[in-house]
Amino acid sequence: MNKHRALGLAYIVAGLGVSAALIAILDALEGSNEWLNLLGKGAAMPGVLAMVGAVKLATGAPFSETNARWQAMAPWKQSLLGFLLIVLGFCLIGAVIATIIHFE
Repeated sequence: MNKHRALGLAYIVAGLGVSAALIAILDALEGSNEWLNLLGKGAAMPGVLAMVGAVKLATGAPFSETNARWQAMAPWKQSLLGFLLIVLGFCLIGAVIATIIHFE
């Protein structure tokens, strides 16, 4: 495993760990209005960190090199991969929503 993939895995673990801690804190503060205050202060940042880690883990390269590879790709491939990434994102969002609905 190269250093970029190891760093990506560390980002994912850190992001998911902080997200789990925030969920536990928000669950503990559910009865008060403080959870709204906490949500507005960057509660999504650990998720962003985990997504950056996922990109690093998948590509195994720094972002500058990943960008150069993307720009060197044929435009039709960029369009196709971009569309597939959007579909994957919607599927992940749908899976999270379905899971939340199922467990309520």
